[in-house]
Amino acid sequence: MKRLTSFGISDIAFYVPAPAIELAGLKSLRAARGGPVTKLERAITYTGQVEMRIPDWYEDTVTMVAEATHSLLERNPQVSPSSVRHYCCGTETPQDYAKPVTSYCQGLVEVGGESIGPNVSVYEVKHACAGGTYALLGTLSHLRSTDHCLGVSAPGIVTMGDVALYEEGTTAELTQGAGAVALLVEKDPRLLAIDDCLVGTYSTSVDDFFRSIGNSYASVKGRFSVECYKKALIGAYEDFKSKALVSELILRPEGKHFLDAVDYVVLHAPFHSMPGVAMKELLVQRRGMSAERVAEEIDRLRLSAGLNAVRRIGNLYTGSLYLCLGDLLADEYRRLGNGIENKRVLLFSYGSGNTMVAFSGTIVPGAGKAIEQMGMWEAIEARRRLISPEEYEQLVSLDKSDRVSFNKHSARRQTEGTGGRYAMSSIREDGYRLYSRR
Repeated sequence: MKRLTSFGISDIAFYVPAPAIELAGLKSLRAARGGPVTKLERAITYTGQVEMRIPDWYEDTVTMVAEATHSLLERNPQVSPSSVRHYCCGTETPQDYAKPVTSYCQGLVEVGGESIGPNVSVYEVKHACAGGTYALLGTLSHLRSTDHCLGVSAPGIVTMGDVALYEEGTTAELTQGAGAVALLVEKDPRLLAIDDCLVGTYSTSVDDFFRSIGNSYASVKGRFSVECYKKALIGAYEDFKSKALVSELILRPEGKHFLDAVDYVVLHAPFHSMPGVAMKELLVQRRGMSAERVAEEIDRLRLSAGLNAVRRIGNLYTGSLYLCLGDLLADEYRRLGNGIENKRVLLFSYGSGNTMVAFSGTIVPGAGKAIEQMGMWEAIEARRRLISPEEYEQLVSLDKSDRVSFNKHSARRQTEGTGGRYAMSSIREDGYRLYSRR
């Protein structure tokens, strides 16, 4: 395998809002009201979801991305905020059609009284759930070219944050979720070295999922979207494999299949069962495997090890793939210790509409320390607050785009303690959202 200068991810910070709703409780409430629950029960069984996280009344994409950014910088004091050269966000639920999420966060996040920048590029990337991956690959390219052309090495911070919201009573409602991640991206990474020059892609224009301007709810064609996901996975995989073999960046093990050069596979997970459904399709179509062999291969690639968190949080949209990556790394480090080093991870990032991006990375020597520092499950569980189905309905019904109603709501509750560092405090008369530190 050819060797390149190493760039990649040194740390991942996670933030999920505290309110958690159990789907069993939601089903019971709907049944008590005399609503149809058969479809709901089928959806719960098919998706494998157990809980979902909902933003509190004062939270939105900006506050969650700011939370993740703050956590990342707080535990990496060796990174001066002023040294960050790229600060970007992949999102499909922004709060502004012009100003990027990270521009709001730049003014909100302060570490030791020092803001990110000012000599920093701040921008936003969109392609449904794959927007964060495109932001990551773009930042890696910028860092690599700057290092090569100028001999200057500087860190970047790639963030992803979203609120997945669907209309009440639809099967898609069970796949809601919310949260944010922040990646520390730099030369000589301490966690995952990414082969950013080797990327497989597949994109077509379909209407499996979209959110029209002014609509709070996403429109999704469930079955069609699943088929689009599976087709895009196979297309991106074939593109990645052909580029890898031609470039010799990844070699096919002698007498074996290309996938045998891979230790782990991580897929975007809009719900718990989706990666397994899609990976089964790939293995049957491209390797002609029997059901028994498919199960063995999926187990070898440790696909399910990265799916524990999504079952209890829901869909993070752009952050979903990296939540699954963090889950896998934490699980495998507990199982193997330093045996996790030098293992190859193949990642697939799907964005409805649609696109699939395939890329890979290698877990670097000494990554165990970075995995321990990540503290993914601690971040998820520390603030979990179980809410009733009634409180859930109140939270999702709050219109945070209505200036008058939100400001009245905020004024009534402003003296209440909040669970996070940052809050959306009010909306100005001109529509500009105002944020504050707790």
